[in-house]
Amino acid sequence: MPCGFALIDGDKSLPTPTSHNLQKNIKFIQLACHESENLYLSDEVLSDMGLTWEEAKVKIELSANKFGEEKKVRLSSVKTWDRQDHDIKEIINQIAESFDPKSSGLCALGKSFQK
Repeated sequence: MPCGFALIDGDKSLPTPTSHNLQKNIKFIQLACHESENLYLSDEVLSDMGLTWEEAKVKIELSANKFGEEKKVRLSSVKTWDRQDHDIKEIINQIAESFDPKSSGLCALGKSFQK
């Protein structure tokens, strides 16, 4: 039984076990989404925060003005995103703040994983 898990972004390949690293202690999980940040926008995580994807898009769009011109442009385009594949790595903190200014996106993700 593994003692840990590693999430591998959808655009990366799984590491291959070798004689020096049999990978018995860590289970590698290939994500179906672009990057691990995209899990934050999954139905499961949003539901844990009391949101649907439609509600989340509204919150992101309404808060976009708070984050400077470059991020405002990116966040304002939320209605066009494919939430599974859109690159949100550089704006994940702003997305999280749109939902709850006192919480980190990583905390919400971790709470969902605990279930």
